[in-house]
Amino acid sequence: LNASYRVRESATSQTRVVARALAHHVEFNGPVPGLSASDLASHRLGLGLSQLRRPADDGGWRFTGDGGRVWAGGDPSYDFLSARGQRVQKLNDRLRLSIGLAVEEQFDDSRPIRDATVWSGNLGLTHLFESGSTLSVSALYRETVTDFSLRASTQWSGIVRYTHGQQIGPAKLSLSLGHSTVNYYAYSLAILGTTTFRGREDTSWFGEISATLNSASYMGFVPVLSLRTEQSRSNISRFDVDQTGFSVGIRSEF
Repeated sequence: LNASYRVRESATSQTRVVARALAHHVEFNGPVPGLSASDLASHRLGLGLSQLRRPADDGGWRFTGDGGRVWAGGDPSYDFLSARGQRVQKLNDRLRLSIGLAVEEQFDDSRPIRDATVWSGNLGLTHLFESGSTLSVSALYRETVTDFSLRASTQWSGIVRYTHGQQIGPAKLSLSLGHSTVNYYAYSLAILGTTTFRGREDTSWFGEISATLNSASYMGFVPVLSLRTEQSRSNISRFDVDQTGFSVGIRSEF
């Protein structure tokens, strides 16, 4: 759930209070000894400010700062503070360039060794068709810096996304396909007291289809339905995962 409220606006800038709530739940196909679906559930809640600046018609800047808490398995996991900046530059009538940088500090009071700093950057190109459809290609780099060896990692991702310009029935559809590689460079796994693995690398392919139900808008809120499938393979077979997920979200239009 993403929501925002405009608190200030001028000809070249806009300030909003932003809020985000994210819930992730898991359902097992069968019983798993010693583990319940609620153990894998997670929730994230954040609140902050966003500033949009468009001093000229050829592009603009967006700056966002927020903070909040993440829960895992029903228990508090960590608190966070984050800051993000993004530039969108108009290259011509049909092409847009976007560049973004972000940093997030994560604080775990119960286990300080899990404190982390997450750096990320993205670069993307978007082409606008006369029909109103868009095609975008983006690359993302993410690095988690922490003393907790099981979390320290670097990640590269690439995503291609197409959004159809016209509604199909009651919905506006988007399709995306992506590839990601995560390197846990400090990871080690010991079995029976013997170090068996040093380093872990996960590679995944994923696809998603999203439907924005503009016809079901109510008081400025629009439902968004998404279906996502992912296949992930690791050099440590216990982390091989095939998953399909369905999500329901709400996007604000004010």
